[in-house]
Amino acid sequence: MSQSNGSKSGQNNEVKDLKHLIHLSDLHFRNGWEEGQGIVLEAFFEDLERQTEKLPRSNIYFVFSGDIVQAGANADLYNLCLAHLEKRLQSLGIPRKNRVIVPGNHDVSAKWIEENFTDHEAIVSLPMNEKEFNDYVSRAKNSLTEKFGNYFGFQKQFCECDSSLLSICGYGYDISDAIGVFCLNSALCSSGGYKDISDKQRLAIDTRTLAKWVHASKTPVKILVMHHPLDWLVEWASKEMKNHLRNSFSLCLSDHSHDQEVYHSLSNFSPLVECSAPPLLTHKSGNLGYSIVSVSKLGVHDIHYRQWTKKARFVSGVSFSSTDDGKVVFQGSAHPHRAEPTDTVEKLLSERLEEALRSFSSQPIVWVDRNLSKSTDVSYSSDDEGSNYVDPNEIIVDPKSFVIAAPPQFGLTCLAHYLIRNAWVSKSEVWLYLDSKLIEPHKIDAALAKGLELFGVDLDDVKCIVLDSWVNFNPERR
Repeated sequence: MSQSNGSKSGQNNEVKDLKHLIHLSDLHFRNGWEEGQGIVLEAFFEDLERQTEKLPRSNIYFVFSGDIVQAGANADLYNLCLAHLEKRLQSLGIPRKNRVIVPGNHDVSAKWIEENFTDHEAIVSLPMNEKEFNDYVSRAKNSLTEKFGNYFGFQKQFCECDSSLLSICGYGYDISDAIGVFCLNSALCSSGGYKDISDKQRLAIDTRTLAKWVHASKTPVKILVMHHPLDWLVEWASKEMKNHLRNSFSLCLSDHSHDQEVYHSLSNFSPLVECSAPPLLTHKSGNLGYSIVSVSKLGVHDIHYRQWTKKARFVSGVSFSSTDDGKVVFQGSAHPHRAEPTDTVEKLLSERLEEALRSFSSQPIVWVDRNLSKSTDVSYSSDDEGSNYVDPNEIIVDPKSFVIAAPPQFGLTCLAHYLIRNAWVSKSEVWLYLDSKLIEPHKIDAALAKGLELFGVDLDDVKCIVLDSWVNFNPERR
């Protein structure tokens, strides 16, 4: 009986401690568009008031992931937007210290780009590696940060943050003892739409500031806010962000794709929720909306979507959630450190991985990402990996036939069980593990049958077979 009461008490404390993040993006605020912008904004704040009326004011946060105004070169737009938002947010009891924003490509001054196009384009086009880029943007004056002058002025008035932390490249801070937020500027290399230049795969980011904050912050739950999805970044930046997200973050809030996607992916025993917000305003006839993401010290609890209708009001966002009530609920919360398996297969695969990790090292059971290369001439500098680098998780996305060779103590058996487990967790795909060192050639059929029994499938359902301990020069094992 006492255990039951303790469990309920813990659940009640978790609900009480929930932080509710109102996530929106792509307002594209402009002047003189009352028939579109005015109608949607009025309906948004009315709906937001209804959705949050029973929530503790101090636990509500306003998170804006970019494209605040239509044209970043127009300082008057920021002033008008500030006056409009400030009045409504104050009436809702959401103070400046509970507001989080990052810039998007529309927040870049296209006028500044036009006036400094040659210098700006020269820097963006330069094939800098991670260190070179971080060194460049750390300069007090450079060609990538000055274009955010109007946005930065708005940010300092809209949010309340320690001025020593503020940086146009990115900055992080704790909103509670358990939850930290990092605001990343993914538009540093954006051309702001000037000459219709596409920013896709031209965007680099300040990973040095991000890495320092991740190392310094002791919060178990970390949230990343950025504007662009990862496939808009240059190769090295995309790779580094994938690593940071998998290893350090519980939630990533972004947008810009204007297509709603929610991912609940597992890596390093850490559930990561990636949420790209629907635009709040492109046109009032568009697929518009916003979300309320609830987070506790255990990770992401749920996401509640709201969507715009032709009747000029917001309703449950069933189109975004693919559920009947517009909510995506993560059972037991998406814990930032370790997720409890939700089915027998996942539990067994996790146990196999843990056992392999125990056998591999006497150190604590922690998965460390492996660096794979297509070349035998391997560099240990991340700047030199280039196109030869292979992310192990990309193998899961698109499995092919190949051999992974490595010297002793690399942990190939651990890698095998990691791939098999994550293929099941992230894609519900069946990958079978066979150890050629332990299986006699005449018992292969029996080993396959045993593996199929675990998943309850036929051989035709198997997506991949991982053969461990393969030795080419042993003819008896071929």
